[in-house]
Amino acid sequence: MRARYRTNRMFRVPALLPCPSLLAVVFMGGGLGPVGSTCRADDPPVIVTQPVPINSAAGEEMRLEVVATGTEPLSYQWFQNDRQVGNQPVWYRPVTLSQFVGLYWAVVSNSEGSVTSRVVSVTMDLPGGGLLLRPRGSIGGLVLGAGSGAPVRTQLRGKHAFVAAGWDDGLHVIDVSDPDVPRRVAKLPGTRAFWEGPFDVALIDDFALVAERIAGLGIIDISNPAAPVRVGRFILPGRYTSSVTVRGRTAFVGNEDAGLVILDVDRPESPVIIGSTSPPNKANGIWVQDDLVYVGSWDDGLSVVDVSNPAAPEERTAVPYSIALNNSVAAFDAVARDGLAYVADAGRGLIVVDPALSSDQVVARFGDRIWDVSFAGRYLVTADQNYGLRLFDLLTPASPGEIGFYRPLGGALGACVRGNRILVGERDLSLLDLDFVEMAPEITVPTEDRHVTLGSDIVLEAFATGSEPMIHTWFHDGTELPGENSPTLDLPHIGEADMGEYTVEVSNAFGSTTYEVAKLSVGRLGDPVAWVAPEADAGLLVGGAYPLEAATALGRPIIFSVASGTAELDGSMLTPQEAGVVTIRALAEGDDDYLPKAAERSFQVVAPPQIVPDTVRLEEGGFAFVVQAPVGATFAVLVSEDLREWRELTVRQAEEAETPILDDQAVAGARFYRIELRS
Repeated sequence: MRARYRTNRMFRVPALLPCPSLLAVVFMGGGLGPVGSTCRADDPPVIVTQPVPINSAAGEEMRLEVVATGTEPLSYQWFQNDRQVGNQPVWYRPVTLSQFVGLYWAVVSNSEGSVTSRVVSVTMDLPGGGLLLRPRGSIGGLVLGAGSGAPVRTQLRGKHAFVAAGWDDGLHVIDVSDPDVPRRVAKLPGTRAFWEGPFDVALIDDFALVAERIAGLGIIDISNPAAPVRVGRFILPGRYTSSVTVRGRTAFVGNEDAGLVILDVDRPESPVIIGSTSPPNKANGIWVQDDLVYVGSWDDGLSVVDVSNPAAPEERTAVPYSIALNNSVAAFDAVARDGLAYVADAGRGLIVVDPALSSDQVVARFGDRIWDVSFAGRYLVTADQNYGLRLFDLLTPASPGEIGFYRPLGGALGACVRGNRILVGERDLSLLDLDFVEMAPEITVPTEDRHVTLGSDIVLEAFATGSEPMIHTWFHDGTELPGENSPTLDLPHIGEADMGEYTVEVSNAFGSTTYEVAKLSVGRLGDPVAWVAPEADAGLLVGGAYPLEAATALGRPIIFSVASGTAELDGSMLTPQEAGVVTIRALAEGDDDYLPKAAERSFQVVAPPQIVPDTVRLEEGGFAFVVQAPVGATFAVLVSEDLREWRELTVRQAEEAETPILDDQAVAGARFYRIELRS
């Protein structure tokens, strides 16, 4: 008699292609045990259990898991801030460290397709700091030369971030109204080649002042953030304009040849030099505090300049800390508080300097490649090219304690702190929130002295750092504005009665602060430029002559210039020189009464249809040749025997770049051909 037994050994049955984790039981003596539902051979993956967000304290374990079904085999890829970090259904770390903070998602794939999980955040309570670092969204593609080392500086106004992306990548405008899904709304290209891109940006009125290296100070109209337009450029005495900061109606500009240059920017499109440092130093980073300017220099370390008389700025203290550190320096930024300066040095890290000391002025140093530094309450936020965003606690100001870091894709070359939000940039612009446990409100953003156009829409913001929830109370010239209790104050269609001082009181469970946000005054009138001709979709021919026409409602003079592309301008007559895209700027210059306004229009330029010379030949049926014309263009071939009378031989539409033509009416004697573009 055959012995009968069964085993509980489990194995998959290839013929049934069961879903993951559905296993068949086979009885050795006969039969197949129940297997439940099975997948077809062509089932794409389906996520049945999504990962969930995690918040943990440093040192605790970290576990993210995704469960999926579908035709086997299934492959898994986990991503942190666009970086692949794992290839299993579970992403596990026994100890949570600050470098694991970020946004995570999983991609599950098989031969039939792939599916992406929801994005979840991993946050952690930073040790000893009383705050939580919470990542939000990010947007990629900022720096064309990412990784080669250039600062990424950002300014925030309303729902838009203005990002000077370094090297030749231009000025980006990012809508951050939804911090989880930032989106680019505009990009203004840089003006020069590699090494000459925008290094810094400052905002005043409806203008962005952009430090554009050898191109000087670019002046951009941002009254419509989705369509920024260049209205001017200011060339400084020296080359390599690297930084710009605005306080009131004064701009402090760092230039590597001329040092610190102080400009009157009451009319932003027409800066006037007030004064500059002498002897100059290679100024890169600037921090203005009352009548002192802290200047980070490429070669000289830190300078403290007295600007109480801006026409004659005087260096009060020089700290050539390269001597103390036995190395050259590359100071790109500096901030100061309570007598101490914190210098971001791209070669030597975070340098803590006490300028009041007669010797041994460098009191601490951290890291080695820090490009940017900002305050966030009692904390210091730095951008480290190798390690990303690094946070320091200033509980002991002369000896900051590092409490954690966040590494976005590619490290960090710039960090902008506005209230409880940080914008950090390198290849991506990443947004993070700081959640403070016990911190009274604090505002460090300088007061705006803003000239506004009557009838425009204005938004004022109170960027407070502190524990949530925070209560905001707005005042206009000392009078409370009832019902205005949010961090932003909307002033639509502003009138003369809206001019004056705006202050805000911000309070939470741990204290309160009152801050002057802005001084508004009536500015110049706006008289925008509108294009008339040629039409925006008009195709232009290389070598053609085209009259340009643009106007303002008040009939102000218009100056035309080539913004990009290759073309010649003779007054208002345009002659394209090469095929491609040419962009023309129409500018109405500013004066005492009117703002400068400009509008750009781009045109597609094509080469005119022409006979390819080396294709002309005599065939049995007549003369044959090839016409080169833009695809889709309609052209006519005209023929003549005497160059006086011309008749139409054929009309063709170019389906390809080259169209063969046969003149089967040719007779003995000479034949002349010419091509006319019809549409």
